[in-house]
Amino acid sequence: MKKYGICFAFLAFSAIIAILAACGGEEIAELPTGWEKPMEDLTDPAGGLIFQCEKGTITEENGCPAEPPPPVSSEYTPSSSSGGDSSSSEGGGDSSSGGGVSSSGGGVSSSGGGVSSSGGGVSSSSGGVSSSSAGCTGSGCATVPAFTCVWDPPNVEGGDQAQVKINYTGGGSKPAGCTEEIRAACTNKITGAPMSNSIAIIPIGTNIPTSGERECNPSTGEFKWPTAAPSPGLTSIKGRVTCGAGATQNFEEQNCPLIIGPAPAATKGTGSIGFRSASLDYTVGGSYFYINSAPVTESDVINSVTVGNAQQASCPSAQTQILIEGNRAVAGTIKAVATATCKGGTYRLDSAVATVVPNPGLSGTCAWSKNPTKAATGATPSGVTLGNAYGRCGALTDGALPTTAYTSTSPSVAQWPTNGMIAAGTYGSVSTNVSCASTQVTCPSLTVNAGADYSVECNNSLEAANCSPSGNVFIFQEVGECADISVMGWTNQYNLPNVKVNCETQNGQNSASFSISLNGGTAISASGSYYASTSQPLGAIKLGDNEFGTLCLTAMANVGSVKCTGPVQ
Repeated sequence: MKKYGICFAFLAFSAIIAILAACGGEEIAELPTGWEKPMEDLTDPAGGLIFQCEKGTITEENGCPAEPPPPVSSEYTPSSSSGGDSSSSEGGGDSSSGGGVSSSGGGVSSSGGGVSSSGGGVSSSSGGVSSSSAGCTGSGCATVPAFTCVWDPPNVEGGDQAQVKINYTGGGSKPAGCTEEIRAACTNKITGAPMSNSIAIIPIGTNIPTSGERECNPSTGEFKWPTAAPSPGLTSIKGRVTCGAGATQNFEEQNCPLIIGPAPAATKGTGSIGFRSASLDYTVGGSYFYINSAPVTESDVINSVTVGNAQQASCPSAQTQILIEGNRAVAGTIKAVATATCKGGTYRLDSAVATVVPNPGLSGTCAWSKNPTKAATGATPSGVTLGNAYGRCGALTDGALPTTAYTSTSPSVAQWPTNGMIAAGTYGSVSTNVSCASTQVTCPSLTVNAGADYSVECNNSLEAANCSPSGNVFIFQEVGECADISVMGWTNQYNLPNVKVNCETQNGQNSASFSISLNGGTAISASGSYYASTSQPLGAIKLGDNEFGTLCLTAMANVGSVKCTGPVQ
């Protein structure tokens, strides 16, 4: 037996050298002749490798040394003349051939076909069985018999009934101590990515529909039957046979291919689907729900959609079911879907969408049209916008708030006047007053001064000489600028034809011109070379004492500014 060990060691070394030489050479090493015969044992007299080499039945050119190798010792170093190194293109064995030998760690095993070893352990493979992973490694692992996983029938239309089973090579039955399981790989419900830890169990030998979904464990995964799986068929289902127990337990897996042809898809016939108006919170311009914890149910939907080809698509009836997607707990959409579950799966034939609108809210920054201002001029707040009203804010609709949507608590103004004219004072607590909004917008403090920019005291006289000005000079710097005028001491409701305000250009240039207007009336213009002036009659006093008027510069050309004084005749 010692000499056999020496021969085997030499042959193993020769095989390594042959492989290395073949990888580095320009030609592919050919398999030696005579290796195709199965060898039941390395020392089998009928064909064992060591026995034949020893007896000389296999020649040197087929992998055997011409002479027995010298005894193995710690000083022995193979030389190229021994035959082991010279057989780089032909010598050694091929583990992929019928009787090939491969070794890693000294373990040797065989079963019908190729022989493989890893780490001294014994493993077997026969009949083309592919192994995905092993339950154990090393010696003593349980042997898993060869098997295939098949469907009956092997070809179906989506939704047809089929059953899966495990067949053992040679027609045997499940060995004692082994278990069988059919496992479908699941994907993540959210991302669709494969999940290695989530599977769906398929019953063995039981007819099941090949459409819809199977429950996965854990439930974060899902398995959906494809609508079609052409040849080579569905490969995400595998059969697993597990044998042994404890440290020796081992398993192998095989694909369970199933060819699935597309089933006729269900199509819409007649009818429509929509939300009941009485269930909606707002219907102007669309279908709207307010945010609410109450769920939307099938009773909130009207559905008359039918399946147009119920018989061809193998549907249980022409009626459709209602599927509600979404909820009204947050802003977004809610969809009502008319579905039909038929042989090929569940089909969405029609749908209706309602919008869950956000709660009303205010946006923007409050600003005053003029601050500080005169009581005669007034000021109005603006800049705040209402959104998502949808009938919840009374007469207010989406958009800029009207002046009346503002209030003041100190001094108290329940509703800001449209003209902005209020009593003199400092208004530091003005804010929006929109009941449907959860948060109000505060305005900057507003200062309202008493009196006017220009005052005329007339003492009930029609003559300008009897009317004395107070603060009788004001200057317009730009078009659109205005000055407030008060006429004091006049209680009769008559015109003041002789009381005027005189305006003239300052820093004028050639063709200087300007126009002024009192209380929005017809503009009075003046023009001239370097100098232009005009007088504006104050007009009629309608309300008596303390009547206010507003004088505005409406146009200006080639003028630095316009200076107004008065009264004049």
